[in-house]
Amino acid sequence: MRSNSRIQDVLPTLNDPEEYVRGIVASFIHGKFSPDEATIRIGVSGDGYAPHYCIEQGSVTVELSGQEPLLVGKKITGYQRRFVFDGRSHKPILGDQPKGMGWSSEAMTFAEVQAILGNLRSSKKAH
Repeated sequence: MRSNSRIQDVLPTLNDPEEYVRGIVASFIHGKFSPDEATIRIGVSGDGYAPHYCIEQGSVTVELSGQEPLLVGKKITGYQRRFVFDGRSHKPILGDQPKGMGWSSEAMTFAEVQAILGNLRSSKKAH
């Protein structure tokens, strides 16, 4: 998968695109994330059959300091809340990032994900 893949990029590879996107929306709602602030990223290390995803909220940038001269002044970005979910079961995965998992450089808003779900449901009704 491309490093900037978004949910709509993997829809053709999913067994049940509507259920996958519905699961992301449900995780967002059950996790009580802010629709105005939180974003969703998919994992890009697999083939797109049911990518894991993370929901992130409250971006925080920290400048490093300390004893290690190579790290002093470097900035890292983290999140006040960040949860990783299994793409098949939509259950939280313990630990922040499974080994070897890369995340898309493109984040999506809750409104964008809801729009994808709405489009999937409308196209299903039209057929």
